[in-house]
Amino acid sequence: ILEDYSVPIYFRDDLFRFISEQRRPPYRWFLVGPERSGTTIHIDPLATNAWNTLIQGAKRWVLFPPHVPKHIIKGKGLVRDDEDDEAIHYFMFILPRIKRKAAAMIQQQKHSYQSSSLPDSSPYKNFCCYEFTQYAGETVFVPNHWWHAVLNLTDTVAVTQNYCSERNFEKSWIKTRSGRKRMAWKLLQQLDARPEYQHLARRAKQMNQQDGFVMKYDPVEIAKREERAKLEKQRRKQKEDEKKDDGTTSSDEEDSDSDSDDDDDDSSVSRNKDEDVQRKKPRRKSRM
Repeated sequence: ILEDYSVPIYFRDDLFRFISEQRRPPYRWFLVGPERSGTTIHIDPLATNAWNTLIQGAKRWVLFPPHVPKHIIKGKGLVRDDEDDEAIHYFMFILPRIKRKAAAMIQQQKHSYQSSSLPDSSPYKNFCCYEFTQYAGETVFVPNHWWHAVLNLTDTVAVTQNYCSERNFEKSWIKTRSGRKRMAWKLLQQLDARPEYQHLARRAKQMNQQDGFVMKYDPVEIAKREERAKLEKQRRKQKEDEKKDDGTTSSDEEDSDSDSDDDDDDSSVSRNKDEDVQRKKPRRKSRM
């Protein structure tokens, strides 16, 4: 199947291609979907862009720009407990509620702005979404961080891929370095080894330095961690040895204190006996 199509020219600059197929996460799919199936609202992983080419059928799309809050897109407060989040349900019920609520809030906001009763910080202030139908032979581009959902209006066949290009590299790097640590290190090495992409490697390192981010698989950082672990182990051993020495000294001091206490007890007994003798002698003289 891979030999039956080629990536559209607009999307061929995929930086993740430098990572082995075993190392990079799933990124391309051959989609076959029956009518009324689809994908519920989501954003694509690792801040990647995506393209979707429809081979057969028709798909209904909705996309939300990144500035629209997640809780609005998800229909928080508008979904009943007995409802699910399947694509068909989202398009038929939840999305219309979201748009009605947005329209009502925008209208209320305009009125409130004139009366100064509602702050301009309403989450619906700049609400917008894009809805359209995709037909066979058409390709849809989905930018990173754009929430979207898809409903198959008919039986459909499509091809889709996620990718990272120079245009979304910085956003994708932030997600990849924390979500796919080993992959991020491999990618950095590959970019650094290619003169035409070394500026991206430098940018990634600058971002790490600015954010105080330490890459887990960087050999330099690994050596530093091992050295810190070694020093910490030595420090703990030294403390344990000091505790053992303190324990021995303490025990000797206790024995010495115990002997001293015994001596004090003996002296006390001796003194008490002498005092008794002294007290008894005068009594004998008085009888005489």
